[in-house]
Amino acid sequence: MLSSTLSFLCNPQPVVRPPPPPRAVAYSSHHRAPPSPPPPSGYPSLACCGHCGGHPPTSPYEAAYYHQQQYHHHHHDERHDEMRWRRQQAAVVVEQHHHHQHHYGTTAAFPAPPVMVATEQELAYMNHMQRSLALLKESVKKLSVGTGAGASKQKQQLSAVAAHAAVIEAVAAAGGTRVPVATLFKTIRKQRAQPRYHCCECGAASTTQWRNSPSGKKICNPCGMRLWRSRKRKEGAAVGEEEQQQEPKQEQQDQPSDDEEKIDASNRGRSNIYNLLN
Repeated sequence: MLSSTLSFLCNPQPVVRPPPPPRAVAYSSHHRAPPSPPPPSGYPSLACCGHCGGHPPTSPYEAAYYHQQQYHHHHHDERHDEMRWRRQQAAVVVEQHHHHQHHYGTTAAFPAPPVMVATEQELAYMNHMQRSLALLKESVKKLSVGTGAGASKQKQQLSAVAAHAAVIEAVAAAGGTRVPVATLFKTIRKQRAQPRYHCCECGAASTTQWRNSPSGKKICNPCGMRLWRSRKRKEGAAVGEEEQQQEPKQEQQDQPSDDEEKIDASNRGRSNIYNLLN
């Protein structure tokens, strides 16, 4: 502590004095006039904000500050307009509610929901769908399917109108939803691709199961079972005949030959003589 005091006394610090205040200069005829401000050109938006009377900024920091102020004022105006529009809409809703409650005596918080009305295009589409369905029914009534052993196969061909009606009917059957055209026609193609058979024995066109005849043709399930039973009966009869043919051979084999009978007779005679001697 003593050393620091001695060093401070030996090395005195210089005294710092404040600068003198500026002197007021009185402009007279002997001195020049004060400088005039620059003209307000190039930044007219700054004059609206009340900064520098529209004069250009003197530094980049000042320019950034003026830009931020302009952005703030612009968005403040937008928010103000939005709030004013919301207040107007709220006033309209309250007025409608008051009018509805005054005339109808209800306490609904909001007006009645709008009613959906079919447009002219939708009405035309509905009428077109009804006409298409009627044409489809008429075309289906005219179709005939050949049945019987000697009936000829008739190709079922629908006209363009009936085909369009079939598509609309499929859409209506799906619950009114829009079915993709590719999926719809793929389903129709699968239904048409199913083969149609006719029994070559009785001419039936439908059965629970189609079978193949010995000749390779399609037959119905009853005809197939009948052929199977007849085949089994034939196989059984053939087996019975073979057994009957084999039975006489076995009887012949069971009967003794002449030599065997002679040997047996001699053996019996010997046994009788032996018994008598004893």
